Amino acid sequence: MSENSFIEVSSEAVGRIRLLQSAWHTSEAAVIDRLLDSFAQGGRSAPEQVSRSDQLEVHASYDGHIAKGIFDLRTHHLRITDGPLAGQAFKSPSGAAMAVVRHVKPDIHNNRNGWTFWTVTDTGRPLESVRASTARRPT
Repeated sequence: MSENSFIEVSSEAVGRIRLLQSAWHTSEAAVIDRLLDSFAQGGRSAPEQVSRSDQLEVHASYDGHIAKGIFDLRTHHLRITDGPLAGQAFKSPSGAAMAVVRHVKPDIHNNRNGWTFWTVTDTGRPLESVRASTARRPT
């Protein structure tokens, strides 16, 4: 039988755990177990070696459906973090936008401009609002 223990963490850490909890459809404890297991099996000490400042939380609303993701300012890659497409990563915001449209309405032409499709969650502005300030860097 396991013993419950409590660890104090920052509100930012709680938010990140909850984001993973939502993306992985699991409990907070299972998220922490999975992260620790990954580290114990040779995972990196700082996941993906990317600082939080290099990523933006984004979302899109399409035909009544909400999609959430993480946009990498360095590479312009976008990873969907919730719903049926959770975990899928795309090399561009447009690729991610087309996947969302294709999933929601498979019978229509899915071509979309990802820079206007996605919204920066913190500011409520289109993703294109950060485009000029981010130069794409190779992965």
